[in-house]
Amino acid sequence: MEHTRYIDKETKKWYRTFAWSSGPDGGTFELIGYYDKNTSNRITLTGKELDERFDKAPWPPAIVELEEVKPRHPIKIVLRCPECGSVLETDGSAYLTCPLKYEHTCSNPDCKYEKCTKSYYSGMICLLTDEQEEKIKNGTYNEFDDGRLIKIKEADLWKFNC
Repeated sequence: MEHTRYIDKETKKWYRTFAWSSGPDGGTFELIGYYDKNTSNRITLTGKELDERFDKAPWPPAIVELEEVKPRHPIKIVLRCPECGSVLETDGSAYLTCPLKYEHTCSNPDCKYEKCTKSYYSGMICLLTDEQEEKIKNGTYNEFDDGRLIKIKEADLWKFNC
């Protein structure tokens, strides 16, 4: 729910909506006093009381700045079995950890190799920096320290402009 800011006409302290309900009488509104971040400072008013006591004062839109970032380039990550060289496959599911983990098995039916990876999976197409690529290759990539990989669809590769 988007919160609306209200300013008390008398005290000039501001509040924001916490909850509201509509009804034949115009409804009731519950406001939280945020001028001092004290969430225990709640008041309940009717719609008429709200209009009499408060001025609606929505926040102005955020200032949008576009900043340049380190260039990223597309890459497809392919994991291979260290025992037979076949491609590792994932069934498309992920463990809901932070970062996500992906279970892989060897595509060779005679090989029983299994490996769980964090943050990326075999066959993933993503945008990454040169530093991220190097860390993935040498096994030191850490999503928290090195930044999240931006996953893209293969169809988006043809729209991607370097």
